[in-house]
Amino acid sequence: MPPFQNSPIPQASLPPLSQLPFTGLTNKYRGYLFLLLGLAACVGIGIVLLLAFVAKKDFFVAHWPWVLGGIGTLVLLGLVYIMLSFPKKGVLLRDHEISYQRGLLFFRRTSIPYNRIQHVETSQHVLEKSFGLMRLKIFTAGGSTSDLRIPGLEEERAQQMEELLMQKSNLHV
Repeated sequence: MPPFQNSPIPQASLPPLSQLPFTGLTNKYRGYLFLLLGLAACVGIGIVLLLAFVAKKDFFVAHWPWVLGGIGTLVLLGLVYIMLSFPKKGVLLRDHEISYQRGLLFFRRTSIPYNRIQHVETSQHVLEKSFGLMRLKIFTAGGSTSDLRIPGLEEERAQQMEELLMQKSNLHV
């Protein structure tokens, strides 16, 4: 048996992860996010109108431009956030790990080695199904919630990734 070695890896030889080809999410997911934002705006406006009828009507009449302006500002900020952050979302499958990046102001990149994967799950709810989208959830040991959740994958791609991840994780057992 050879003696144990733990040699340092030269930093210059490491490939920069930011230059690797992350695959972006489908544009259907962007449309889905816009729909969710529109539904949230409608619910917000509905709540404001309901409160206007239940509460003092004079208050609503005096302040409706501020209330609707606030909702409009939140919707505008949501649109800007979706447009700017969407191109930064992506998945990268490598020989020994899966990585997912997302964010705009707070950028996150999560990588999980295949040999740590315990369970992989795909899921979708009614709105995602209507867009042909699925979420991929990856679980590692020691937790009851997913360690990595990748939303906005087309159904076929999500199922292919689920199968690949299970095959890769079983190779390491």
